[in-house]
Amino acid sequence: MLFRSNFPNYSEGRDPQELVAELNEYFAGMSAEIKAHSGMINKFIGDGIMALWGAPVEHMDDARRAVACGVSMIARDHAFNERRAAQGKPPLRVGIGIHTGMAMVGNIGAPEKMEYTAMGDTVNRASRIESANKQYGTQLLISETTYHLVSDLVVARCVGHAEMKGVAEAMPLYEVTGLK
Repeated sequence: MLFRSNFPNYSEGRDPQELVAELNEYFAGMSAEIKAHSGMINKFIGDGIMALWGAPVEHMDDARRAVACGVSMIARDHAFNERRAAQGKPPLRVGIGIHTGMAMVGNIGAPEKMEYTAMGDTVNRASRIESANKQYGTQLLISETTYHLVSDLVVARCVGHAEMKGVAEAMPLYEVTGLK
């Protein structure tokens, strides 16, 4: 799963200390959802979070856990933004992309700095799916592969077939709007 907010647009011209405090508050809530759904926070990437399911511990229902987490993160985003609106602050809008598949997971880096991470086509596709939220005006997009694993759990609709860098065929993407 890859998660990002619209934080870069919001941060321009703002007090850096205030921004860091707001982003840390936001990340704390989103991190709690990831942990509650048995995910692993792999890394913070600017205003984004890369989370993994299935590594280092695999569950038979990792795709379901990831998508349920995404739905919970959107609900938490709405509550967070209601509090911000009461303070006269603009919303931070989350965008989430989920793809299910195999990835290379392990310690990668140099002797001076190693990092446990995931790499490969599955990770790249999740990133591109997350980016497609802007194109479709959505918040939670999943791949067709993931959709087939969770279709009985979610309320979803196919939003289109997205052309993605590094992917030969256009990928069907599904917007998840809730759980059944």
